[in-house]
Amino acid sequence: MPGGRPPGDPRLADWGSRALARLIDGVIVLVPGSIVAVIIGAAWVGGQVVMSDIAFSSGERNFGIVFSIVVYLLSVAFDTVCLRRWGRTPGKAALKLRVAVVGGTGRPGEVPVAQVLVRAAVYNLVNLFVWTHVGVQSLLFLLFLVFVALWPLWDTPNRQGLHDKIGRTVVLRDR
Repeated sequence: MPGGRPPGDPRLADWGSRALARLIDGVIVLVPGSIVAVIIGAAWVGGQVVMSDIAFSSGERNFGIVFSIVVYLLSVAFDTVCLRRWGRTPGKAALKLRVAVVGGTGRPGEVPVAQVLVRAAVYNLVNLFVWTHVGVQSLLFLLFLVFVALWPLWDTPNRQGLHDKIGRTVVLRDR
């Protein structure tokens, strides 16, 4: 019984519910997060232009880097705070899903902050590279898609993505 759960545990969340929950959370965090990131990125580049008269192409690249970092940090903070405080994000709550410790009892309870922070950091890592070359973006998105988003489709016995495996968590359906 790897991870303390029997294979095919009916309480494990199905892939479709997990994906829909992530879409809901994406709208909740990325829309306002992008607005904040644009403001911070524009202020950063504007300050650089005023202070050092940098070239536009450098300013554009710097904006992309700042934007990516801000979106990454906000996404990680969102996931970490929600999972630590409630054991679920708003998207997961809407679909009656929650995150639990692998090998845990499966009862509601706190997942240690280090676990949710690592889980969130790995899941949102792709956000750090929005500013990179299109080829690099495509490769990173493909890796994200396979190892994080799609991996739960064929993972046994716990239906975990890479972020779940590293964070030692599973996503469960409420009874």
